[in-house]
Amino acid sequence: MQTRSPLPALIAQLREDHETLRAAVQRVPAELRGLRPSPERWSVAEVVEHLAIIEPRVVGLMTNLINTAPVLAPDDQPTEPLDFDRSVLNDRSRTISAPAPLLPKGSLDAASALASLEASRASLHALLESAHDRDLGAVSQTHLWFGSLNGFQWLSAHAGHEARHAAQIAEVGEAVATSRTGEAFEGDIQLTVLGRKLRAGEPAPAFSLDALAPGEAVPREITLSGGAGRVRLLHVVNSLDTPVCHVGAHRFETLRSSGLPADVDVHTVSMDLPFAQARWREVEKVNHEALSSHRSEAFGQAYGVLLREWRLLQRAVFVIDGSGTIVHAEYVSDQMVEPDYATAVAAARSASRAT
Repeated sequence: MQTRSPLPALIAQLREDHETLRAAVQRVPAELRGLRPSPERWSVAEVVEHLAIIEPRVVGLMTNLINTAPVLAPDDQPTEPLDFDRSVLNDRSRTISAPAPLLPKGSLDAASALASLEASRASLHALLESAHDRDLGAVSQTHLWFGSLNGFQWLSAHAGHEARHAAQIAEVGEAVATSRTGEAFEGDIQLTVLGRKLRAGEPAPAFSLDALAPGEAVPREITLSGGAGRVRLLHVVNSLDTPVCHVGAHRFETLRSSGLPADVDVHTVSMDLPFAQARWREVEKVNHEALSSHRSEAFGQAYGVLLREWRLLQRAVFVIDGSGTIVHAEYVSDQMVEPDYATAVAAARSASRAT
């Protein structure tokens, strides 16, 4: 009886996921592969360098597992492999931190890192092709994140890890491709804005932000869809702890309380922690909701206001009508200048009458 090893399928999976990675890298223009979308996020080159650091370590680990795995006789069946659940790796919202030895050093460009990765990958494939008679399900090694994995599970996890980073490369590539220069500054500091500039008439991008009112203990989720039928005025700021943002939030509070229609919700949005926002509101006696995008850069990129160098939001104002359409969008270039309050309020009033 011929053995039915899962190894051929795992080798095919490794090849498929690697081709997905290659394609993701190639879709990013070469001149953008070294750019970080924000200070704490890796560039495309750094992602590939991380994979190139890991690959020879996996070759060494698989060499040890293959050398200690039992040899299968022609009539033997390999140990029943336990399926490896790749859903954790597929979930890009879950952060998995690499240990220091596996972090990229920034010393390789994307092409050099990919060449290094593929040289080690060729060694891995040659090794695996010699192991079809080995029972890799009978040997195991501890994985940093997933505990004890047998040889077959290790290969599945390794393929899934590369697929995860292929998705990351696609995200990074999209972010750096929509970067804008010359549109935001403070004094002589030039800032890069990430994300496409939105215009009136476009559907407002979905968002999920945190809100914490004074006296509350746990942040609440505020979404675009949750306010359907109401007009939203989003006052986007760098930080409530800076003078111009402070003034702007107070000005919109005054405008809100002095006669904006009842179906207009005013929100000040920043990357401040919701707890800091709640303290600020309590001290400053501001009643309109402050929304925090501290958990992710998704809002900043979707609304075209993420400042790469600062990992803060560019000053801007958006008015969204009850159907979820942007009816007013102002991006303020000079971060020391206040927005156009009158035009924003007029747009909100007009959207309210049309609802």
